[in-house]
Amino acid sequence: NWAGVALYANYAFTDTWAGTLRYENFDDEGSRLTGGATHQTVNSITGTLQYKMKEVITRLEYRTDQSTDKVYLKKDGSATDTESTIGLEVIYSF
Repeated sequence: NWAGVALYANYAFTDTWAGTLRYENFDDEGSRLTGGATHQTVNSITGTLQYKMKEVITRLEYRTDQSTDKVYLKKDGSATDTESTIGLEVIYSF
């Protein structure tokens, strides 16, 4: 058995600036999809700031993932149950 849920909140501050908060939960009871050795639950929280100007959209994103199992690797090779990332995305539409 496995199940997931995602909650999104988006707010446009102006015509060019917007912000988004996301919460995602994934419960993999039998570890069939996440590949862990035991029951694993993964939670993610993401904050995104978006700037839109004509055909170009730029997004800056900060995300933290947390698992009930130590599935994320640190630079030194040890395992941990949390991982944080920062992303930058530029989209050009035509």
